Amino acid sequence: VKSTEAFNKTVGLQHLAWQNELAEAKASLDFLENNHGTDTDPQLILKPGERLLAKYAAGLIEERAGQSRYVGGHSGISIPIGSIGGHSIRYSVGGSRGHIERGAPVETQIDQGFFAITNQRLIFVGGKQTRESELKKLVSLNFPFSNRIVISVSNRQKATVLSFDSKNAKNIRLMLL
Repeated sequence: VKSTEAFNKTVGLQHLAWQNELAEAKASLDFLENNHGTDTDPQLILKPGERLLAKYAAGLIEERAGQSRYVGGHSGISIPIGSIGGHSIRYSVGGSRGHIERGAPVETQIDQGFFAITNQRLIFVGGKQTRESELKKLVSLNFPFSNRIVISVSNRQKATVLSFDSKNAKNIRLMLL
């Protein structure tokens, strides 16, 4: 009897989770089918014929150099030559040699702003930087983590990496794929 009750409870919880997932999928589908965008926005200047489809809070991520360190040593001799006030004095002959080792690159959020999706462009507008990616120049979109997008375009060497709240991840993926 206990195992039947546990089974029924597990099935009930799974059914509830599936119902929630289905409701989310229906809401996302409805959003995609009925979202025709707007041709005005107080924070963004749209081009003729361009329509803003969605806007989300986002962060701009770049790789920055990690902690560097000096690696080296000293070679030579040190000769005691006397003492003054209880402190020994030494004469050193030799030299030091070494180099700086750069630290591994670290992903760092360098700006915060919003990510706009239009029918012509993907745009990041932050307090310090702006990145624009025209859809006709888009080479690839990657989602390496659930809350990140990597945008590669043909006219820029470095990809644009954006992070956003994971609750918006599904809608962003659906709109871009």
